[in-house]
Amino acid sequence: MIKNHRNRYIIFEIHSPKPLNINKQKLLKTIFDTTLRLFGEVGSSSIFINLIEYNKTLQRGIIKCNHKSVLKLRAALALIHEIEAIPTLIHIVKITGTIRKAREILNSLPRTFILGDEEAVPVV
Repeated sequence: MIKNHRNRYIIFEIHSPKPLNINKQKLLKTIFDTTLRLFGEVGSSSIFINLIEYNKTLQRGIIKCNHKSVLKLRAALALIHEIEAIPTLIHIVKITGTIRKAREILNSLPRTFILGDEEAVPVV
């Protein structure tokens, strides 16, 4: 039996000046609306977007898409610059081929926000 399409899992982080109070459905709608604006109805439906996991407190998650549409989804995520009137940036951490590996990577990320290299700033 031959599988028609393979899935890719994108591990992402959302960076914003203040924490977002957004649930899984609103985030998925924002991502899908961006792909709809960028690629139209036919193009965005071929991506097969699904938000597998989203941690509201750490602002991290996993998105599933078609393996042929990874570049389209990356372009759409790069165009998201605002969610609920808060400036945001979606950073793609890693892309994997299995959900198991994606969950391992997501759980291995540090549990705190790292905003920059604090050691480079001299303390007086």
